[in-house]
Amino acid sequence: MLEVEVSIDVVVLHCDLPLDLIDCERNSAVISFNDDQNINPTDQVLVTFRCQTNTSRLEIRLRPVEGQHGTISVYIISRITPKSCQTRSYQIQPLSLHKRQYSNTSIDHPNRLSITGQFGLADAHTWLRLCIPEIPEKLSRTLSDVESEVFYYVSTMTKSILICNCGRGVITMTSDNVSTISILKDFITREATRQSIEIEIDVELMDKSLGSMLVRLYPTIRQLIRRKHREDLLEAIADLQSSDADIARQLLIDLNLNHQDGDDETIDNSSSSSSSDIRRQDVMIGLDQWFNHYIIGYDG
Repeated sequence: MLEVEVSIDVVVLHCDLPLDLIDCERNSAVISFNDDQNINPTDQVLVTFRCQTNTSRLEIRLRPVEGQHGTISVYIISRITPKSCQTRSYQIQPLSLHKRQYSNTSIDHPNRLSITGQFGLADAHTWLRLCIPEIPEKLSRTLSDVESEVFYYVSTMTKSILICNCGRGVITMTSDNVSTISILKDFITREATRQSIEIEIDVELMDKSLGSMLVRLYPTIRQLIRRKHREDLLEAIADLQSSDADIARQLLIDLNLNHQDGDDETIDNSSSSSSSDIRRQDVMIGLDQWFNHYIIGYDG
């Protein structure tokens, strides 16, 4: 949520990693997406919001793809004269779709990542802050009194659990999603290498965690497959309708395509909104990266 004391004229959003805008139709501003070919290849997203008169508050909802990290820069240009601009920067962590839990949580089929080395608790705390959201800026107790800190997280996309235990010279990550383990392993290894800190990595993977995660994701996968199959059929029938409308109409009836499953939308309203398409595409991207990370983590 962006809010300023004066009227907003234009808001420019720039990000160096891919992300999706959510529920754009609820936004009263006129949104313009810049062509990727006309901007720097390193600039993944460049969006302009032209606000209506007397707009002093603007809500922008975004969804990044987990596994990537970067910076979102927002430029807020006022409507008053002379023109002025405020700049805001927001860091996107690799596990940005995880939400912190404040109660103990158990994992049925845990995958474990253990990192040991000559690093302090402050180093471990800093690495976690760069990788996971909602890590406090300061530890709950003083460094001289605390031996380790434990944080609990749940993924907003897959509902998987993550338990982080960081201490002096040791970091232990436990999750039922091997994709999360792989992302943490890659990120902390890169940070330790950048700081010339030697670490040892031990990964324990549970085969049953893969099956458990697939069972959890199956309803989403099934829904996406059914939707894609229905859209393909509708596209084919639309092509047929120009040459033989009677056969096309009969196919709609025979294949029960006049209404979506559990929906009241007719075939005339079957085209999905751009926001729904973005959400479905985002889920598919997340699932694809999940399988890729599993294969990489299992082999390495």
